[in-house]
Amino acid sequence: MVFPNNIAEMFSLLEKESVNGYVVGGAVRDIVMGKEPTDFDMAAECLPEDLLRIFAECRCFDHSIRFGTLNVVTDDGIVEITCCRRETGYTDLRRPDSVEFCKDIKKDLCRRDFTVNAMAMDSQGNIIDIFDGMGDIERRIIRTVGKADVRFSEDALRIMRALRFASTLGFEIEEDTKKAIHKNIHLLKNISSERIYEELTKLIMGDCAAEVLLEYSDVICEIIPELSPCVGFEQNNPHHIYTVYEHIARSVGACPKDKIIRLCMLFHDIAKPLMYTEDEKGIGHFKGHPEKSTDMARDILTRLHADSETVKLVCRLIKYHDTRPSATRKSLIKYLSKVGFEDAKLLLDVRRADLSAQSPAYHDQFEYLNESERIITSLETEGVCISVSDLAIGGGDIIEMGVPAGPRVGDILKELLKRVISGSLENDRASLIKALRGIIE
Repeated sequence: MVFPNNIAEMFSLLEKESVNGYVVGGAVRDIVMGKEPTDFDMAAECLPEDLLRIFAECRCFDHSIRFGTLNVVTDDGIVEITCCRRETGYTDLRRPDSVEFCKDIKKDLCRRDFTVNAMAMDSQGNIIDIFDGMGDIERRIIRTVGKADVRFSEDALRIMRALRFASTLGFEIEEDTKKAIHKNIHLLKNISSERIYEELTKLIMGDCAAEVLLEYSDVICEIIPELSPCVGFEQNNPHHIYTVYEHIARSVGACPKDKIIRLCMLFHDIAKPLMYTEDEKGIGHFKGHPEKSTDMARDILTRLHADSETVKLVCRLIKYHDTRPSATRKSLIKYLSKVGFEDAKLLLDVRRADLSAQSPAYHDQFEYLNESERIITSLETEGVCISVSDLAIGGGDIIEMGVPAGPRVGDILKELLKRVISGSLENDRASLIKALRGIIE
């Protein structure tokens, strides 16, 4: 096994002091699966004071050294090295009440969450696998180390991690582990919103996100109760063959692996049960659901402590996800003046994902979306005017014409833009100045 230079250096420094070091966790799992690890964590059979001495010449962060963890800064990134340890008691369902350093990698592996993450690799590439993690990788299953109930009661976030690994690795969750997940979902109430959000976003980015969302709807509704009314809610509409929740789950799986788009699909129809009405023929309608879903998504994402930019982008996409302008230049220019080119491109992906999770009878609408995309691309290439900043004149020109600086300048620019977008006015300086004189007079 050829390790990256910084990992090889860590091994070398440990071995000079006769300390056995190991690569552990996800990196070993990825290597066994034939993937290139994205990061490496290490374990060492030594005490914290030994770590501090061995890496004294390195730049380190030692704020977690009381738990036996040292972060070593290298040219290729930070390497986290942790002393082998045993843990007991998890009063807060997150951190161990006590840590005992043991200088034994096998005992250290016993505290890990899942068998596929409970393997260690030494400097020669030899794998220590006392829980048959390699066998579970071959069988493509997620199974806890030891009793699942115990593991989840130690740290309930492991429930979300199990779902995340099932989604991203495409593995099935082993039966006893699965039963323990459904049994212990109430423990998730003890986990911070930040940690829930981190795992949720990783989960929905997986290739098997739709399948996991569908099979573990009870877990998802535990962390997002607002989704509960969507489960089993029939839409009674010819456009839809799935319940609201199944439509949501399938649409998440149908869109590109973009966090913003996938979060949008997770929440885009969350208000449908609240907005449901039936006409005289018994057909279901959901008038106003984009606006209500936008408000609900904003509340949920804020509660989960998503960053403000993510909240803003997701909510903007949800607001316009059901807007369907005609595939014509005039209609799309007006549409672009509201959403802009960047959001319009994202909304095409949103609409395709939405349509993918609807009745196949309406999949001819993909042609409409393709034509819309072609026109939008053409309009962007042309540099068509869709905002005040695109106008061939600016506020200074209006002030020079005798209009005092103030709100009226902005109002005039908006009026000129409105005329340009409608097609009644050309976006060239001469035409705009002429129209400006008419407005002023």
